[in-house]
Amino acid sequence: MVKSSDSSGALPSNVSSAVKGVAFCGLSFGKRPAVVSALCFFRFWLGYGIGGDSPLSAAIMSEYAYKKTRGFGILAGGMVAVIISEAFKAQFPAPAFEVDPTGSTLLEADHAWRIIVMFGAIPAALLITGP
Repeated sequence: MVKSSDSSGALPSNVSSAVKGVAFCGLSFGKRPAVVSALCFFRFWLGYGIGGDSPLSAAIMSEYAYKKTRGFGILAGGMVAVIISEAFKAQFPAPAFEVDPTGSTLLEADHAWRIIVMFGAIPAALLITGP
């Protein structure tokens, strides 16, 4: 059983030690490609665990949501993504990938998905900070 820490929001000491140990093991290899490959290895397993957790979290939250507003978040998130994508498409026109593979990948597209993710963080921030 994991003992709780003295302060709220802090990791227990054994969990903190395990996290630091994994990080230092990933960085302790001698050559730079080994560090990158070790970090990629651990990142893969992190993604594997989160990938299994995300569908379960969505299913649990949909069970606890009110029936009237159950699909509103998904619909609103899709609308925000479409609006931002269309705004960037109108502002920064690009040729089709088949016509110009290099010219079709705009640097501004990187900003578009980051803005969409930022809008997705607003409900979480409101939940944490309260009304």
